[in-house]
Amino acid sequence: MTFKVVSLPILMAMTKPSWGVFMILPTCFFRILATMSLVTVGAYFGVGSALAFCQHGDVKACVVNSQPGEQTCGSNGIYGPCYPTVPPAPPVPAAPTVTGRSDDGHSLTVRWSDSTMWSTAFYQLQYRDGSSWVEVATLAASPTTFTHSGLQSDTLYCYRVEVTADTGTRASTPTCRYTTDGTRREVSRLQIEFHTSNVGDAGTDDDFRVVLTDSSNGGWNYTWINYGRNDFERGDTFTYDLNLDGIQRLSDISKIKIIKDGTDGWCLADYRLLVNEVPVFAEDFHQQPGGCRWLDEDDGHQPTYEVAHDQIRAHPLWQGYSEPQRLGLDLSAFPQVTATLHIPRTETEQRLEGMIGHLIHGSEGHWGDMHGRAYVEADPGDSPGRIAVDLDLEADVPWWFDPELDIDFDLHFEAQCSDDQTAARIDVTTEDLHTNVDFNWFTDFLQFLLLPPCTVAGCLEDLENYIAGKVEAGFEPIVQSQQQSLPQGFRCMYAETVIHDNADVDLVFHVLAPDVVTPLPTHPPVPRPSPPPNDPPPSPCENGAQTSARRVCP
Repeated sequence: MTFKVVSLPILMAMTKPSWGVFMILPTCFFRILATMSLVTVGAYFGVGSALAFCQHGDVKACVVNSQPGEQTCGSNGIYGPCYPTVPPAPPVPAAPTVTGRSDDGHSLTVRWSDSTMWSTAFYQLQYRDGSSWVEVATLAASPTTFTHSGLQSDTLYCYRVEVTADTGTRASTPTCRYTTDGTRREVSRLQIEFHTSNVGDAGTDDDFRVVLTDSSNGGWNYTWINYGRNDFERGDTFTYDLNLDGIQRLSDISKIKIIKDGTDGWCLADYRLLVNEVPVFAEDFHQQPGGCRWLDEDDGHQPTYEVAHDQIRAHPLWQGYSEPQRLGLDLSAFPQVTATLHIPRTETEQRLEGMIGHLIHGSEGHWGDMHGRAYVEADPGDSPGRIAVDLDLEADVPWWFDPELDIDFDLHFEAQCSDDQTAARIDVTTEDLHTNVDFNWFTDFLQFLLLPPCTVAGCLEDLENYIAGKVEAGFEPIVQSQQQSLPQGFRCMYAETVIHDNADVDLVFHVLAPDVVTPLPTHPPVPRPSPPPNDPPPSPCENGAQTSARRVCP
């Protein structure tokens, strides 16, 4: 049956002689429109051409979700939905994960778990070899763990899972991970030294992040550079401590990426990456146009700068890196050896300022006015193994002044031997965190201006508790654990922690040389008495002085 296109004026003219027909015809007209497709409606309004209804029961081919299908004509003369004529392809499998890396750098452990696994499909673990994917193992069940051996050290390997069924083949997203370099060189401190150029408008007030790993490569190490000082000024050079998250060994560093947030450009003259206080990579941009590297969004510049894995590894500093010996050794009672790791108070404060600045970035707290000798001050704690830490911060109160935010906590140092006695372990944790927002002077000021019975103090006390509670709840505990493997055959017998009066820390490990085998001591170690105060002499860098154009106060 075919309908001709009839204009609305002609239709009305046809119905004029009879009011009854005029009243009935619109009802029929809109019933017809209600049963037509959009193409039919368009035809009645001059958009399309004639419409042909289908015969009830007719079947025609169609496509649904890129799969072949069929439509059946209904009793109303219109084709119904498109249904697939073949079963769907299997779902995209979950990506595998790399759960372990061998110390020698020649194997990776891969695990795969997927609740949507089809029993009738064929699953295959593959790794990328150049531009091709090569089978590693057949996955007959979920979860499955497989060790891929015979690999090259310090090399990136990517894995995926491919599923094949009668209805198609699909593959997961790749998971990539570097093998270790086989040297077991461990990291106890990470730092980056930035030298801002001495050209016009080189300084910036923008925020920075430093990234040392890839999120797809076993975790993301990043640090917000956020110190109390007014840094990144023209000609400024300063060394910043970086987080150790995801970096236990030297070979865990897979990139160096500097990210600037904001629109205030910064010109970087040179920089150095330091591991355990030893430079492992450096770049100098003095020979570039303008004498520096701009991180900006204007004039064709980019707000980020990145150095890839292979470029880092090829650098002479990286290739010549020798792990420093920070332990002081006492061999007077050999084969019993006493190894002492000394941590000066200044190092504790510098590392804390870097960690705290990273933690408070984007929170209700920020650095305030410095009270005392530093934004972070460490003193001996009231309990053994503890250092009391005081921070000079402010609370961020929108549309109001920023009151002082006092954050105090204890830093607990604990020296331990590993369970198998082959490593010396250091745990550093935060304890007894307390926050207090100082509104006292403002309360007194308001009470002086306002007449009783204004309860300004009571109202502000509630606000103090609210801000302090939010800061404390969002303050992530600092938990750092470091483990240093002992030379072959040495055994860690017991360990102790000594806090000096000047807040220096000694972590003391009592080790047995390999040519003597004796049982573990059954008595606890006797703490050594703290030596008399011995504060270091004033640094030539105090009061803003600099030692040279390339080296300044930490």
